[in-house]
Amino acid sequence: TGTSFAGYVQVEKKWFKKLFFSAGLRYEYVSQSSPENFMGVIIPDGTSTDDAIISRFGLQYQAAESTFLR
Repeated sequence: TGTSFAGYVQVEKKWFKKLFFSAGLRYEYVSQSSPENFMGVIIPDGTSTDDAIISRFGLQYQAAESTFLR
């Protein structure tokens, strides 16, 4: 059996009609329960968990119509 969930937040800002900024954070959590010995792999207490915080940011500039630098 397993459980997973995630949540995120993101902000965006535009300057001078051509410069765009975005930044975000995401939290992910995963938990899995199984027999302690599964197909020859030993899993302590039969439980495996993992979590992580993932960040991202970016800048984008509109150099001309339909032309963007990232």
